[in-house]
Amino acid sequence: MKKINITLDRIYNYDDLQQLAHAMCTNKPILSFSIFDTAESMDGEDTWRVYAPDIDSTEPVFKGKVQFMTDYWRVSDVPVYSEVVENPTWMTIINIFNDMLQNGDECGIYLEGLYNLKEVGDVKIIKFAIG
Repeated sequence: MKKINITLDRIYNYDDLQQLAHAMCTNKPILSFSIFDTAESMDGEDTWRVYAPDIDSTEPVFKGKVQFMTDYWRVSDVPVYSEVVENPTWMTIINIFNDMLQNGDECGIYLEGLYNLKEVGDVKIIKFAIG
C-alpha cells in the first residue's frame, strides 16, 4: 500500500477549511478535513494558516473509476466500501468519506490522507487514512 502524494496548493485559514468541507457534505458533517501541512499562526492570533489541496476545484483528483474504502475501527467492525465513482473531485471524496462516518463513532474522525490499495480490473481501490 502506497500513500498518495497530494498537492497542497492552496492556503486556507484552518477554520475556513473545515467550514468549507462541512458545507460540501450532503449529510450531517462529521469529518475533520486534515490533509494539510505546516500550520502557522496568522498575525499572532488563535487562527491557523494551513497548506491544503484546493478542495474547491472541479478538477478530478483521480481519473477513471475509483472505489474508496476504510477498515478503521471507529467506522465499522468490517471494511466499508463506497460505490464505484468516476473522476471524483474533492467534493465527491469528502462526501463519500463523511457518508461512511454516519453509522460509526463521531469522535475525532480526521481524513488525513489517501492510499493506493490495489486495482481490480479498471477500478482503483483507494483507502482513506483516518486518524
